Amino acid sequence: MPLRTLLARQLGRRLAHRLFALFLLAAVVPLALSDWLSSTAITEVARELDARARLDTTERTSRQVFDRLLAGKTLLTAVPVTALGAARAPDGLTWLPGLHRVFVRLSWMDERGDTRWSSDPDFDLGHAWQLAQAGPYNRAPIPEQRGDDRIEVRLRVAEAAGQTPRVLMAVSHSGVLRWVGELHAAHLWAPVVDAGEDGLWHVRDARGVLLARLGGGDALDQPDAERLHTRSRLYLGAEFGAGDWVFEQDSPRPEVRWMGRPLGMWLALVAVATLLAIALLSLWQLRRTLQPLAELTEGARRLADGATRTRVAISRDDEIGTLAQAFNHMAGRIEDREQQLVHRAVHDSLTGLANRDGLHDRLDALLSAPGVAARVAVLFLDLDHFKDVNDSRGHAAGDTVLRLVAQRLTDAVPVDAFVARQGGDEFVIVLPEATEHTACAVADTALAAVTQPCALPDGEHLLGASVGIALSPQHGLTREELLRCADIALYAAKTGGRGQHKVFHRLLDIAARERVLLLAQLRQALVRNEFLLHYQPRVRPVDGAIDSAEALIRWQHPEHGLLNPGAFIEAAEAGGLIDEIGLWVLDAACAQIAAWRRQGLALGRVSVNVSPRQLASGELVAQVRDTLARHQVPPQALELEVTESLLVGDARAACAQLGELRSWGVTVALDDFGTGYSSMATLRQLPIDVMKIDRAFVTDLGHDPGAMAIASAIVAMARSLRLHLVAEGIETPAQAAILRDMGCDELQGFFYSRPLPPEAFHLLPRHLVPEASPSQWAGLAP
Repeated sequence: MPLRTLLARQLGRRLAHRLFALFLLAAVVPLALSDWLSSTAITEVARELDARARLDTTERTSRQVFDRLLAGKTLLTAVPVTALGAARAPDGLTWLPGLHRVFVRLSWMDERGDTRWSSDPDFDLGHAWQLAQAGPYNRAPIPEQRGDDRIEVRLRVAEAAGQTPRVLMAVSHSGVLRWVGELHAAHLWAPVVDAGEDGLWHVRDARGVLLARLGGGDALDQPDAERLHTRSRLYLGAEFGAGDWVFEQDSPRPEVRWMGRPLGMWLALVAVATLLAIALLSLWQLRRTLQPLAELTEGARRLADGATRTRVAISRDDEIGTLAQAFNHMAGRIEDREQQLVHRAVHDSLTGLANRDGLHDRLDALLSAPGVAARVAVLFLDLDHFKDVNDSRGHAAGDTVLRLVAQRLTDAVPVDAFVARQGGDEFVIVLPEATEHTACAVADTALAAVTQPCALPDGEHLLGASVGIALSPQHGLTREELLRCADIALYAAKTGGRGQHKVFHRLLDIAARERVLLLAQLRQALVRNEFLLHYQPRVRPVDGAIDSAEALIRWQHPEHGLLNPGAFIEAAEAGGLIDEIGLWVLDAACAQIAAWRRQGLALGRVSVNVSPRQLASGELVAQVRDTLARHQVPPQALELEVTESLLVGDARAACAQLGELRSWGVTVALDDFGTGYSSMATLRQLPIDVMKIDRAFVTDLGHDPGAMAIASAIVAMARSLRLHLVAEGIETPAQAAILRDMGCDELQGFFYSRPLPPEAFHLLPRHLVPEASPSQWAGLAP
């Protein structure tokens, strides 16, 4: 991959930018410092070594010059005196080998110091010697003794304006100057020239006179401060009786090189190569680190978007691999948790069946599948009186029953069926590709399974159930339509006697729509105050005196006129409006009692019907107390009628409320005795004062011996329990006479009076004679 592409790909992230910059910074700073220290150290070492070498060169060169001075001394002292005869020859410098290379010219002096002979007559060496300065060092050299002759050699520097100083060497024999020679500059300074061309040499005598300036080379290209200065002092006193000569060398600062290249260049190349290697390694490491992080980031994003199956494929044995394993483990846990949540979202936690949402999903899927929607059946099953199980045996027993019913339904339906718990005690069975015949058969099987006895810890319980059936497409094509139609059919099955199934048809839909309309109108009736109370008197059979009355609700419908309770009470109970209507009846009755008391009409008590829902709400006691107080009615003037159905629910709580009401003085009556669940064992525990014989046992009195026997038994039972006995539904003189003779305390029915508005009731005679024809006051009824 090209470096540019790699950089662009890996540095396209802000984190990569920062990390890469940190990597480079962490590398460049120490690398630059290392380069600088290395270069400085190597240069210093190289310079020190070079300085030592230059110093050695300077010292060696000065010694070589000294050796040449000694050679000149040796040659000059070796010139024989016998050679003077030939000294006048032009080639007198050839007396000894090498003499002409060492000396430029020679002169011989007499005892008086005059020049007797010179190899160069044009230049007077003797005179130059006399003029030459001996320098500050003014001691005699160490003489050489040859027999009786004592030989001394001296050096002097002869200066002349505009000329290079001449180095003169003289030989004395026993204190008399004999030979003077001018040293050959090229020969004398040849070691300096040979020492190197890059250095600048200066040779000075003890007085500082510049004897020679040689070389230069690269040293001349550098400022004086940057040159390397070395010097060596040549001691001449012992051999030549002269001051020290100083050899100075100015050399260029050495440049450290390797393989012909400057060290700095190599260090720069190494630094660049190192930086490039670090950059590549950084990019590799960034890719190795950031690519998994990018995968983890992308995985976390997908996980946040709901893709719980996301996993990252990173197999490494380092911390990144550990992080990837942790991520995959976390994703797995989230997936498992989501599956659990999804399962919980669409399943009922109690029974394990699909819940409402799961049912909706399954139905929607079936109805949207091609060809299947035309053959889907929905069976809506509801347990009959399941609330009685919770109220009488507790919610734990109710949960046990629900789980048992769910298991029975699952086992009873076909394999391709789908069972769901709609909520409460409602179950739904979905049958794909089912006909009406198949749906009815499954409904019968389900009912048979559900109605089997349920074994509970405190004994067996018999369940009942009803089923409503709806089919697609004849009853609907959507989930909402099918469930609504099945619910309507279920209502028909319940109202038709329970324990059966009903298939939806359009008439049921009409009835359901009418119920919905009726409930809406009932709600409006409460708001518009369309309800009113009629009162039916209850008389003493012995004298016909009106002892009490029962308040009966009527509905002044704006379209249908005055409606009896049978036209709307059942719908009010099913629709949950009975509590509000019951509270209105209680308030209206107490208000009328108060009004009659102010008008001087004193009835023993007025009876008001109380629904089981009012008792189950737990608010009846407070409602009665507040209503009596608000209308200033004594508790003794109110009678509450309850039905036997209170025994099916939470009888203990209901009895506690009724007992509290009785303790205040409110009369409690048991209505419709013998038509429900009453038994002697439970009847004697009920906190009641009045027992009412239902019209079902009164209608056949006088021509049915069985009815006579049942009525007699009820009267006897009431007497044994010391209860006030009221018979209702009296329509004939014979019924009134029979019940009077049996010992009933009060009689109620059309034989005496229909239910009347308060104004008409107030106009009734205080005594209604049983032998008289009802027509005498029937005109008072509406």
